[in-house]
Amino acid sequence: MWLEYCNEEPKFKIVDFKTASRNGEPFAAMIEKKKFLPNSVMRFCTTELKIEPINKYMKSIGIKDFETFAGIRADEPKRVAKLRNTLHAPLASSGVTQADVQAFFAEHNIPQAAKTLQQVLERQRVNTALRSREEDRFNAAL
Repeated sequence: MWLEYCNEEPKFKIVDFKTASRNGEPFAAMIEKKKFLPNSVMRFCTTELKIEPINKYMKSIGIKDFETFAGIRADEPKRVAKLRNTLHAPLASSGVTQADVQAFFAEHNIPQAAKTLQQVLERQRVNTALRSREEDRFNAAL
């Protein structure tokens, strides 16, 4: 079972491998609702697309107390600093970096996810480089 964000109540839908969105529909729905893109000042993707759907689902099945874990790395200190007490980042607390993640997947063949993984890792490299290079300029413009 997977959860996806959606604009309609209860703000999540239960999907599986066959029914999961493949073309960014949850992200597009979030942008439609917010009326602007997430950025370095307004970082809301993780909260809107992951944390809130999980919280709403757990509440819908009567579970009030639970812990949530996020895949935030040690080389994302600003994101780690913003974590709430109810959200844990074991990769960060274990010192795992982007290079470690890339090395792990280079050593562990996952044929069914190879193309997706390559795309995610490439996007990660580009975003990390862009943010490092342009962060001051982006913040000044916002």
